[in-house]
Amino acid sequence: MPRKPIHSWPQTLTNWCVIWAFERAGCPGCLRRPPSLAAAFVAEVSTAVRFRLFFLRPAELAAKVQAATESACERVGGDTYRATRGAAMEAEKDYLRSITRTGQCPQRFADHEQCAAALAGQRQQFQAEVSSARRRC
Repeated sequence: MPRKPIHSWPQTLTNWCVIWAFERAGCPGCLRRPPSLAAAFVAEVSTAVRFRLFFLRPAELAAKVQAATESACERVGGDTYRATRGAAMEAEKDYLRSITRTGQCPQRFADHEQCAAALAGQRQQFQAEVSSARRRC
């Protein structure tokens, strides 16, 4: 028994939307003959729309949530938070630079962990503001 192709709802809905938009805008002359060109065009545009909506959005959302978190912490923590974050970033850079050097790596790693713990502690203090910012985001 031959199998029918399985289409997902997002694929079907985006195909319908692209076809509808394509019909409303009018078919360009270069896609009128043969009709398979129009079908290929609809399939490609539909794939691009689905990729943009369903694969790139989660990554964009994660970046926006992280930015909202940092903004909330900076607003509430002020200069103290910025100094702690700067120290943590600098300790991480020092640790990464020391990986290839012998003897420096364990101390740099300990410094990095200490600064990261201090930063996490400050972020924990601002949890209510961070949660509010994430919800708004």
